[in-house]
Amino acid sequence: MLLALLGLLAACTNGGPVPVEVDLTTTNAEAAALIRELRSAAEADSQDADKRGELGLALEANGMPKAALQTYLEAESLAPNDPRWSYFAAVTSAQVSELDTALAVLDRFLAIDDAYVPAYLYRGAWLLDLGRVDDAQSAYERATRLQPWPGP
Repeated sequence: MLLALLGLLAACTNGGPVPVEVDLTTTNAEAAALIRELRSAAEADSQDADKRGELGLALEANGMPKAALQTYLEAESLAPNDPRWSYFAAVTSAQVSELDTALAVLDRFLAIDDAYVPAYLYRGAWLLDLGRVDDAQSAYERATRLQPWPGP
């Protein structure tokens, strides 16, 4: 609780959330340096969703999905009309077994881009995992009605 309060206070003073702190002691030196650099850039410009999202990508690529998820959600809050961050947050939520969160975030993505076939395929799979067969069927049917790429 105290940590959350400190984060909120810091966010109020510099205009945006403080980037997530991660333990890099077991991360290889090159990856750790990149994460530190991206974290510093995100902290320096706390309102830049792209910098925050790039940090999330580096965290995820280096086996830190919970930190990546938090970072993607921060990027999404900074740029709510940019579908990338909600999509990445949804996929990462599912990877850490938070399917209800994944579906809620995916709904935000679909409100921006409702024609992205992979989103409906993920939605269907996650709904099946939750035992919601009829909803999964609807998601898969929607995916089949969409054109995944331009034809010849």
